[in-house]
Formats: sequence, structure tokens, C-alpha cells
Amino acid sequence: MAEDNPTESLKNLPQEVLEQIVREGELMMQAQLQTHLATDQRAITFAGLMLTAATASFGAAIALVRVTPPDRALAEIAGWFAVGLIAAAGLALITAFPRKFCLPGNEPKNWRTDHWEPGKRDTKQARHSQVKILQSQITKNRRLAKTKGQIQLASFIIAYITCLICGLNLALTLDLF
Repeated sequence: MAEDNPTESLKNLPQEVLEQIVREGELMMQAQLQTHLATDQRAITFAGLMLTAATASFGAAIALVRVTPPDRALAEIAGWFAVGLIAAAGLALITAFPRKFCLPGNEPKNWRTDHWEPGKRDTKQARHSQVKILQSQITKNRRLAKTKGQIQLASFIIAYITCLICGLNLALTLDLF
């Protein structure tokens, strides 16, 4: 199978097999859509959690500099903790921004014969065209999912490192070791 056209060798398969390939391709795209939506929900939930904690941390930082005497060391830790969580939330939200995601199904206008490949215009040829389109869309969705996953992982790592560094600074400041 040529890498630039992975569906070309499928052209000669029987129509029943092409129909099965189309059905499974549509199932794959439906699963990708569900995963895509779950990823967006996870990102928004995580961002909400991070922003809530950052707001509380900023509030604590402000309170710590306004008390008498002010505790600037703890206020700085609380402030940097909030900044790190806001950065993590921002990255998480970036992954939930609307993107061009290929959806399952087909628009009726795409069945016009001028959209078909040259040659025999029959159901088998139409199924092969569907197979090629599905493969292209699945590949695009997979690339988008990989990018979103990498950005979300970076968001989680930033949150973790922020908690780790600020937690260690807090423990050292409070002389807990």
C-alpha cells in the first residue's frame, strides 16, 4: 500500500467489503467524536478547577500582605501558585477552542456526480470514494487529537510542577523539614 494513498489497494475489493469498510470507518469517526467531546469536557473541568484554586490563592496572597505584620514570603508563594495554576488553566482551555473536526456522515451535495472520480460511476466506485474520504478525515482527526493530548498533558504537568515547587517552598518557609 502506498503511503501517499493508503486506500488505493482497496479499490478492487468486492462491494460488500467496501460497504463494511465504510461502516467501520463511520464507527471510528463516531468514536473519535465522542473522544473529542470528552477531551473538551476534561479540559474545561480541569481549567475550572485550576481557576478556582488560583482565585483562592490570589485571595490568600492579598490577605497575607494586608495583615499586620505582612507575611510577604507566604504571599509570594500563594501568588506564584496562582500564576502557575492560571497558566495550566490557559493551556487546558486552548485545547477546548473550536477546531475543524471532521464529523461522521456526508452532505447530500457530495453525491453529485461531478464530485466523483472519472470512470465508471457505480455504487462500488462511490463506496471506494467514501473509503478514501473517511481515511482522510480519520487521519486529520487523529492528528488533532494528538495535538490536543500533548497540550493537555503540558497543562497537567505545569499544574503538578506548580504544586510541587510551591508546596516545597511553603514547607521550607514554615520550617517543616
